[in-house]
Amino acid sequence: MQEHVQKEEEVIFKSFFVPLTNFKIICWIIIIGLAVYFNSLFNGFVGDDNAQIQTNPAIHSITNIFLLFRGSTQYLAQTQQFIGLYYKPLLSISYTIIYSLFGANAFFFHLFQVFLHIANAILVYLIFKKFFSKTTSFVLSLLFLLHPINNEAVVYIANLQDVLFTFFGLLAFKLLAEKKSFILISVMLLLSLLSKESGIIFSPILTIYYFLFSNKSKREGLNFILSLLAIIGVYLFIRIVIGNIGFQTDYLYMAEHATFIQRLYTMPSLLTYYLRMVFFPVTIAFGWYWVVTTPTFSTFGIPLIIAGLFGIVLLLPLYFLRSQKKQWKEYLFFLFILVISLSISLQLVPLDFTAADRWFYMPLFGLLGLIGICYESFLKQVLQQKNMRSGLIVILVLLFSFFVYKDITRNTVWVNNLTLCGHDSLTNPQSYLMQYCYANELYNIKEYRPAKVHVLKAVELYPKYFLAWETLGKVDYALGDNLDAEKAFGKTVALNSFGYGSDELALVLVYEKKPREAKTITQKYLKIAPDNAQLWYAQALADYKLDDKKDAITVARNAYILEPTQLTYKVYYRLNKHLSITF
Repeated sequence: MQEHVQKEEEVIFKSFFVPLTNFKIICWIIIIGLAVYFNSLFNGFVGDDNAQIQTNPAIHSITNIFLLFRGSTQYLAQTQQFIGLYYKPLLSISYTIIYSLFGANAFFFHLFQVFLHIANAILVYLIFKKFFSKTTSFVLSLLFLLHPINNEAVVYIANLQDVLFTFFGLLAFKLLAEKKSFILISVMLLLSLLSKESGIIFSPILTIYYFLFSNKSKREGLNFILSLLAIIGVYLFIRIVIGNIGFQTDYLYMAEHATFIQRLYTMPSLLTYYLRMVFFPVTIAFGWYWVVTTPTFSTFGIPLIIAGLFGIVLLLPLYFLRSQKKQWKEYLFFLFILVISLSISLQLVPLDFTAADRWFYMPLFGLLGLIGICYESFLKQVLQQKNMRSGLIVILVLLFSFFVYKDITRNTVWVNNLTLCGHDSLTNPQSYLMQYCYANELYNIKEYRPAKVHVLKAVELYPKYFLAWETLGKVDYALGDNLDAEKAFGKTVALNSFGYGSDELALVLVYEKKPREAKTITQKYLKIAPDNAQLWYAQALADYKLDDKKDAITVARNAYILEPTQLTYKVYYRLNKHLSITF
């Protein structure tokens, strides 16, 4: 009886896998994805999530959807302005819909992003199935789902853009492979572009696929090309005319730190970074910055040799597949995907980081495609032998176990700013962003002296980063170093063109008994940021100090209307009642 029950249980367990249907595979991708990223769902808002979601009033109402097409995604609460060089209205619309349904609850933002990543893994499986066997496609889709290099794109809400543009791009790819309408494909491509500029890579990817694998006439091919060009034209019109966002590179780290030649010097080390992260994802951190200003054997020569050898390894299969026309074309196609999707991250155009794991989200798809072709063309028959197959299964189980461990532990690091920045400032000490972030979090918990150590490091690493100077000013003021605080806030204002930090500088000047200088600052920057309540508040105090009581009352009223807090009310009330103000 016991034997019978045991056999029955074995049959039931086996039925979960055999036969391996599409439905079962999709179910397993969903189950595994949710299990691995489950603990990330309870993380809070981190980093740019604050400016893009929590303090961004534009995404707090569904009625603002059309407004989101008219600016960038980064919002500075202090100046109440949208800043930035990126145009991603669909990203902001996604935030708006989630916020309208659930409010500022990070759980639902994380849940949406995890489901979108799982959807991408399913699309990867369905696309690969057109090239490979079911089992091979399933394994490759799990590698995409679980690889730690994708973790950042999944757990950092501000990086929803990467999974979003990939989703619409892969959907367009699938529709093209299924010979669906060019109009529907074009709409998906436009949505990909409106999610992130990187969506542009899908136009050449789909073009290469169309001409390599389609038997359509030249006329239909021309119509396809024209539809892609039309979509790019529509996108440029929306971006430049409606969004008023060009293609400038101001305030980008690599633009300010490296010439074009120096970025070329940095490229080999960039490639070796991504190779290390793909094949040895042991040390994971956020915010990688470096520039090879003067090439040496260790910073340029060795990385160039490694990158060159890997390039040769990538090209070799083309030689061995030359007699197999179908596989040769498929390999060439996935090689093109890897090259085109990686090229936009190699600093040919300067970016805000030197390297970022999320930028390998699409290149990983191309690389997995190459691995799939090599496996099915060269290794599959060899590994059909029982011992070899068992060995491969053991290797895959160990590999997936390692990936799951790295993902789950990395999820815990992203729980909040203090944990993330404290951890990654140690792992990646040359990151000015992590040093600044950790200093800011230490300031928030009133650990001022250790905060100053980290913010000074941030300023040393990137002297033009105005946010670090602002934090240095806050730390100095908290420590009683008022003159140093004044200098730091002055530096903050000097390093940006939208008045960020001007209110803090004006307040320090008032407290340092320099009301006339404070009023000069407020009058200048209220023209740029007229809705900044703190600037009005600082001017009210300056007017009071300068004995301009009438002006002080009017200005204090503006401050209270814009920001009705106990402090602004108290100042307005006392001025209105001709009572003294104690500083």
